[in-house]
Amino acid sequence: MTAAALATAILSSAATAAEAHGGDAAAQANNPLANMTAFNMQDYDIGKLTDSDDWANQFRVRFAKPFSVSGTNWILRASLPVTMTVMT
Repeated sequence: MTAAALATAILSSAATAAEAHGGDAAAQANNPLANMTAFNMQDYDIGKLTDSDDWANQFRVRFAKPFSVSGTNWILRASLPVTMTVMT
């Protein structure tokens, strides 16, 4: 699956979820205490490293999922950074 196809699938499912919940989904997306699962992908491009002609790229995948254990609320968060440096 290409990155464009994956992005389209994610955006499509997010739009469907937003339609199902009405305006409440938009409000909950900005609420850090909302009971929502989150999956984020971020890409940071570092055009030129200091004192060299090398460049770097960092891609992060982040996941957050709230859950309960014995009547207490918890949140599971995981991050996976992938860094690439290209020597010229």
